[in-house]
Amino acid sequence: MSDLLTDREKSASVDTIKYQGGFISLIPAYFIKDNCMEMLSSQSESGTVTHYGFKPTAKWPHSRKTTFKSSFDGTPTLTYGLYTLDVSNGANTRVDTVVTNLSRTGFQLTLRTWANTELYGAYVSWMACGK
Repeated sequence: MSDLLTDREKSASVDTIKYQGGFISLIPAYFIKDNCMEMLSSQSESGTVTHYGFKPTAKWPHSRKTTFKSSFDGTPTLTYGLYTLDVSNGANTRVDTVVTNLSRTGFQLTLRTWANTELYGAYVSWMACGK
């Protein structure tokens, strides 16, 4: 099977997060690089959306409007991924990230959970690339 992998696939770095009960794999670094490299020369921006609270527990859903430092010429391509998740081991893990209102000037990102999930914190990293 390894003979079928390209050099890129063999060397791709994928970050993982270990949490009680399993792992979350993030987007391979080469995926972001290939999809944004040409666009980086025009305009790109990156950042994080974080929400954390242990005592008292953070309130969910959490929504944050992000405004780009400078407007893009058109609606950018946005790539985002969950990179930190802090949950209780006494209930199922349920987290949803939703991006809305993506425009030349920014976007809205909402982190939410449901049922009996005890979510203490979640961090999302994002990158916007111009067209």
